[in-house]
Amino acid sequence: MSVTHVATSAVASGTTSCAPSYPAGLQADDAIWLGVGSCHHTVVTFPAITGFTKLFDVALGGGTIGAGTGPRRVGLYRKDVVTGSESGTVTVTPTGGSDVVQGAFTAWRVAAGKIFEVVYETGQDTVAGSAISITAGSVIGETVNDYMVGLVVAAANANLSSQTFTATGVTTYGTALEHIDTGSNLGDDDRLSWMSRGLITVGTATAATVYSSAATGTAGCIFLRLREVDPPASSAPMYVLSQYAGFH
Repeated sequence: MSVTHVATSAVASGTTSCAPSYPAGLQADDAIWLGVGSCHHTVVTFPAITGFTKLFDVALGGGTIGAGTGPRRVGLYRKDVVTGSESGTVTVTPTGGSDVVQGAFTAWRVAAGKIFEVVYETGQDTVAGSAISITAGSVIGETVNDYMVGLVVAAANANLSSQTFTATGVTTYGTALEHIDTGSNLGDDDRLSWMSRGLITVGTATAATVYSSAATGTAGCIFLRLREVDPPASSAPMYVLSQYAGFH
């Protein structure tokens, strides 16, 4: 067994808060991430959530905030401990106000006795009016048996069609999958998607990964490279909470 997708929840939307539901089919030690996106004309930040580590809380995209234009706030949380009995919803209320906020969970699994090694990066497309293309901020280095996962938040509420990842050096990716892609016309619009591409079977990335979509507009992406590895020699759980890498 290698990295596998368990489930991704529906996107929950609201004006001042959202409350996405945990996905079904969870097991103990699965990896669960919560992605959120928001828009407001003042400074918006995402709150601390009990039981989660907030990994990112950044403005991505460019231009002037407006209906379907400008940057959006993108947040990513990781569930600290997963028992497999998670149910119900988790409410996210941005501080500083919002006119639209969206959120959705995604869950992934590795084989028993293995752990996740995760590398994170961000990128943005600041040019409206052309097909979305987002280059990661550094070389992620995905290779054979890795999965690439993307949390994408776009300014315009239009279907993020033909989503995919590419990287110089990787010659054979698996199929690009859109796990969820849902927009909201509340406030100034917002669209949130979880997508992935893997497993990689041939090659190693030698340049920064590129996310692309046939949709147009400004957007941001948080890239996650998921890899199944053996746990460290110590039996104690290990977490490396730098911006770019971590074990789960």
